[in-house]
Amino acid sequence: MAKKPVVKFTSNFERNLEGIELFLTEVELPQAFDGLLDELLETVIPNLQRFP
Repeated sequence: MAKKPVVKFTSNFERNLEGIELFLTEVELPQAFDGLLDELLETVIPNLQRFP
């Protein structure tokens, strides 16, 4: 069985996520950030692993 490709985040991507979280918290929409993380974890990352 082939190993799944590993999806890595760059430090720039992590900084961008922190900025998005800060912005959404400031505009009182922290649940939007939770939704973004859910989408990344449930859809985007699995797709990148399946189709690198």
